[in-house]
Amino acid sequence: MTTANENPHKTKELITLIQQNDFELDWQETKEQLTKKQLIFQKELYKKFKENKFDFLFFLGFSERPVAISDSIHFLYLTAASFIKKLAKTPDIELLREKITVEPDAKAIKQILRNAPYMNGTEYLNKEWVEKIWYRLNDVFSNKIKNYTGSIADFFASQNPNIHPIGRIFLHLVENKKGEHPFAFLATYSSDVTNSGKTKHLPLKNALVEYKENNKKLLELLSTVHKASKNSTFISELVNSGDIFHPIRMTSDEAYTFLKEIPLYENAGILCRIPNWWKTKSNSLKLSINIGNKTPSHLGFDEIIDFNTQIALGDESISIEEIKKLLSETEGLAFIKGKWVEINHQKLKETLNAYEQAQKFMDKKDMNMIEAMRFQLNASQKMNISEESCEVEISNGEWLNTVIAKLIQPDKI
Repeated sequence: MTTANENPHKTKELITLIQQNDFELDWQETKEQLTKKQLIFQKELYKKFKENKFDFLFFLGFSERPVAISDSIHFLYLTAASFIKKLAKTPDIELLREKITVEPDAKAIKQILRNAPYMNGTEYLNKEWVEKIWYRLNDVFSNKIKNYTGSIADFFASQNPNIHPIGRIFLHLVENKKGEHPFAFLATYSSDVTNSGKTKHLPLKNALVEYKENNKKLLELLSTVHKASKNSTFISELVNSGDIFHPIRMTSDEAYTFLKEIPLYENAGILCRIPNWWKTKSNSLKLSINIGNKTPSHLGFDEIIDFNTQIALGDESISIEEIKKLLSETEGLAFIKGKWVEINHQKLKETLNAYEQAQKFMDKKDMNMIEAMRFQLNASQKMNISEESCEVEISNGEWLNTVIAKLIQPDKI
């Protein structure tokens, strides 16, 4: 019989307790109604944790995204899953096997910490904590794979058939001489490991010689290419023509097709080496706002300061007329101001719209120095510009930089 102070719907959920160098799991009561499947999953997790906490974490990282678990357990899942993702994309994993070291990914760690919920022991959470967890997970993988007789791909399939490790094929795209074929393409493969622990990369045509007596090994090497060719007409044509085995020159249109399809190749297990400007989007369009370049007529926090809004292509400004001209051209890669740039009509329109929004905002709003400094904290939101549609870069002008430097270091005044 239930007393007045008891809750008949209470159940327990698994939670994470962060410790200085690792973590613990415990149970706490919750009013959430968990399904039988969810309760069984939690018990399975706890059983694995009691056997070995880092084996448990490795298992969790390979799991399909768990649903209806506590936020703190979900945090552990994201931490482990980010390691597994980096592990799967580590070059030469098949050749290095248990000797592999997965270096912590600064961007991934920053994202993990930014999304961390409040947990018991949150004060211990920092970059070093996540790195320690990654290295412990690396040890788990090395120990498991040391005595595993199958391939790395087989091991991943046994853990989660939807997670595929990178194979031994690499596709390279580099800028070539200007002209009708301004890009060059080459496929390579990792051959073996040297005494220093490095892997040798050879042109893919060498594999035809290395495996001429072993057709099974050649097909195994090319499995990722054949997987990609099922979803890519571009790769399929390179395979059918035999061009995949040779260095070839490419037009800007062919290079653009290749660059856009990179996620498809990577999902098939192929690693791509491409120009930095495409990886970092350093040549992409962005809205650039410069605040406080000119010295105001009177000094003081209430004095109105100047704003300058423009569209930038990398670190160079580009006019509205030039943007509109690009809109009239076909989509693809264009060589503008000494740089290769993606012409994406949707992105161009979104950038133009963001510029117009910013101009309207600036026309309505006079800002003093204090308001301008606050504006920098959430500029996109104040101007009603979606961060997904357009990057907004805020910079201080010469005068404002000088003032801020004096505020930080009064002895300079």
